[in-house]
Amino acid sequence: MSRTLRRPMFRRGGPANDGIMSGIEDREKLANGTSLDVDRARLESMAISNIMDELAPIPKTRLPLGSVGFALASGVDPIQALGAGYQQFIKKDDARQLALAKRKQAAVSTALGSQLSKKGSKIALEKMIDLSIKSGEFPDTPEGRAAAFKKYSLSATDIERGSTRDQISDRFKTFYSGTGGTEAEAEYDILKRQGKLGIKGTDFGKKDLSFKADREDIADNENFGPGDGFVDIGSGKVYILKPGGNKDDFTSNSYDIIDLKSLY
Repeated sequence: MSRTLRRPMFRRGGPANDGIMSGIEDREKLANGTSLDVDRARLESMAISNIMDELAPIPKTRLPLGSVGFALASGVDPIQALGAGYQQFIKKDDARQLALAKRKQAAVSTALGSQLSKKGSKIALEKMIDLSIKSGEFPDTPEGRAAAFKKYSLSATDIERGSTRDQISDRFKTFYSGTGGTEAEAEYDILKRQGKLGIKGTDFGKKDLSFKADREDIADNENFGPGDGFVDIGSGKVYILKPGGNKDDFTSNSYDIIDLKSLY
């Protein structure tokens, strides 16, 4: 047994690339060029393994002293009894080593998977930048790429912290582009969220004064009064009814008319 436990596979210590890993060096790039932080992956996998060992430890292999003792008491030859017990120990210990190896493999896979997921997002970002340049949204210059990176690297939370212009652009592309919507609709959404529309009374939302139904919706509304307002998505302007103004007179005589773009 002592000779078996002294085999190289049971030795501890030394670099991870000894033994069967001899000659293999840590690689920081995959075949597709994706880089990996090997040291970080190693630390994360060790942390995961430690947590698994703490919460669900794999029991140590014990010598089958009970089986050996029973065999000896039954008159089995001592050598045979000890040999059978040793074989039983080796079988159980091999199973334990396999379970430990699988656990370590799972921890490494989890750590690497986390990094690859982040790298995958980076690759997707690079593709978005390339597409934005090919489409003409940004010029193919260092400044253009920097601007595209700034825009498309923003997360949903970051978008809300970005400039009003960036937020409106993102809102338009996400909800209105290709649907017949207008930029004024995106401007209304963002400026309303920021409290910048300037409507002190009731906000009656988005209207299109080119449609008779929308004009009548304001003119015939008994609850629409001075200080109330709406946004005409056709012209991109805020309309706020003046005191004494005629609500069906959609001119500056009756309304304070403000260009949405002047609000940001």
